[in-house]
Amino acid sequence: MKKEDIKYAFIIIILYFILTIPLGFHQFLGWEGGRNQNIFDHSNHLAYVLSMSIYFLVFHNPFKNKVIKIVCLIGLLLSLILTKSTGGLLVLLVLLGYNALNSKRISFLKKLTFVVLLLMAIILTVSFSDKIAYQLDSIGYISWEFLKERINTYTIDGVNRAGGHGSFVWRIIYWSKLMATFFSEAFLKIVFGVGVDHLTKGNMPYSFMDKDPHNDFVKVLLEYGVLGFLLFLNFLKNIYKVMGKNLNIIILMAIPMFFGNAIVNFPFNITLILVLMYEFKKNNIKID
Repeated sequence: MKKEDIKYAFIIIILYFILTIPLGFHQFLGWEGGRNQNIFDHSNHLAYVLSMSIYFLVFHNPFKNKVIKIVCLIGLLLSLILTKSTGGLLVLLVLLGYNALNSKRISFLKKLTFVVLLLMAIILTVSFSDKIAYQLDSIGYISWEFLKERINTYTIDGVNRAGGHGSFVWRIIYWSKLMATFFSEAFLKIVFGVGVDHLTKGNMPYSFMDKDPHNDFVKVLLEYGVLGFLLFLNFLKNIYKVMGKNLNIIILMAIPMFFGNAIVNFPFNITLILVLMYEFKKNNIKID
């Protein structure tokens, strides 16, 4: 694909999301759990694709008309808010913060002002979002004693004890239990892993597992072992170098992979490949 072809692909993707905003409102107002998920399996997957679409719209504007760009940007942001995805909003906040603080064209005073305004925006968001406020409040439960107790008594009478304190705390408990169980395996299994796709629903190696780990770094470590995990980190490092040391790409990849199972989500991967192709071609004009 040429760069213009990739731009046309993103025009189609972005316009699709704009046209389906009414569906997002319909889902947000009560259908499907009150979160915009469009035709995606989960709202978080939609949020990560929306984040990549916003990134492409801002940094590689496929629309020649500025008004259309602004309208589309507002529409994508609205769709993202309707997903109620903490991870999706985190991707945008990290992108925004990194690019503002890293910009040489912005003075220190403006950077300081931006940080203050960003903190105020986060406080306001937390104040008006029960979900995010609950997530932050639940962090107070996390301590080594709490995690150790939950790992050692993960199930009692068949009841899973990872939940009850918000999805973030659930993730920490679940990841800790998976890691503790994995590192008690035989040496060769720790080095080479439990097997490809064994942390996907239906193939899970441990009896206490009822969901995928919601963390691709944990998934890769357990499935491919320490050796595979090191190769995976090297893969991310090579992407960073090939993309001209563009940290934005790593942010777009790492946050969804850390807080979800993005690595096995088809729409996420297709959108990511389009972004990577465009960035690569932009930095290597000779091959376009």
